[in-house]
Amino acid sequence: KKEQMIKMLVMSYQNELSCLTVAQLRPKLRRRNLSLKGTKKDIIRRLVEAGPDMPKKAWIHESL
Repeated sequence: KKEQMIKMLVMSYQNELSCLTVAQLRPKLRRRNLSLKGTKKDIIRRLVEAGPDMPKKAWIHESL
């Protein structure tokens, strides 16, 4: 169940990011010191791999 919940949260985060423009995604990359290069798909993948821009506990709680 926990694994399923994490998968849902990741998909939700991906969907949230995909609604943003590349210009809106770049500050999130900068805050995490991630590369700004690549397609929108590359940027979203990088952000998802880095995790949400908040403590994990808050992210999980906010998503419930």
